[in-house]
Amino acid sequence: MPTLRVESTRVDGVTFVEVLVTADRPHRIRIESRLDGPVFPPRSEGTPADGWNERGVTRTVDTGTTPLGFATPARPERPVVELVKSEPLAAGGPPEAFAAWFERIERRVERAERLAAVEDLQSATIAIASVGGLDAVEELAAALVADERALARLSVAPEDLQRRVESVDLPTETFAGLARER
Repeated sequence: MPTLRVESTRVDGVTFVEVLVTADRPHRIRIESRLDGPVFPPRSEGTPADGWNERGVTRTVDTGTTPLGFATPARPERPVVELVKSEPLAAGGPPEAFAAWFERIERRVERAERLAAVEDLQSATIAIASVGGLDAVEELAAALVADERALARLSVAPEDLQRRVESVDLPTETFAGLARER
């Protein structure tokens, strides 16, 4: 089970919390603040880093030490944080039971990315036909919405796959408009 080393520093009304997570093998963990105030997670361009919410973070840590940190207006007390969930992972990644499902999602994302990349009518016509027609494109879009919801709730989902599912923008309305014009 991973261990935590926690340090906190209070400066100008803000508590800065540093957590070092040490694990002897990969784990999916959930760490929550025990302080009486919201968590201000690390951000990139105003967006909270992956896995963070107002109470803590859920993420995969590898063997060794992983640093995590956040700020909060709350005064530091003991305990500062708590490891509320820890699931060991297979050394190569998520449990075997999920591998085939992740591969199916990966194939759907690849098809959607190819469709989203079309730049002209001829390419769109070929791309739509390659997946089985406009109905198949709409089914793919619906499947990706379901995949996005499921991956967001699953603690062992690969973060890069989650990002790809979230970022693919399948232009189904544009394709439907093109089909009506033909």
